[in-house]
Amino acid sequence: MRTPQLATRSVRLLAVSLLLAGVAAAVSPPATAARTGSPGPAASFTVRGAVGGVAAVSARDAWAVGFAGNPYSHKTLIGRWNGRAWKRVPSPSPGAEAGLNGVAATSASSAWAVGCTNCLTNASGKTLILRWNGKTWQ
Repeated sequence: MRTPQLATRSVRLLAVSLLLAGVAAAVSPPATAARTGSPGPAASFTVRGAVGGVAAVSARDAWAVGFAGNPYSHKTLIGRWNGRAWKRVPSPSPGAEAGLNGVAATSASSAWAVGCTNCLTNASGKTLILRWNGKTWQ
């Protein structure tokens, strides 16, 4: 018999695996979605960029972070899964090159994302830490 903790961990691992598949499809070029013929939930938003991290609080609440744009001129990217579709969420993006590498969430109203600004082409890059307060990223 599995313990409740192990069962919860298994569900979370499954949810994260499914989310990663959806994130990979969501950030692929638009032509990929057009070729499949079916928009599906992963095609909620399409961007040019990369995903740096994913965190799931539940099967209906997850975050994906990264950057949108090209490698030398990009802004932070944050998407949220609501159980049916990914939606892009506005996020602070200081500097010409701001991106996020990781995200952690403990509830629907508490999450943290980390990354950097000006860190690809500028030796004076700075750490970027954002916090979700349930309404906005700051």
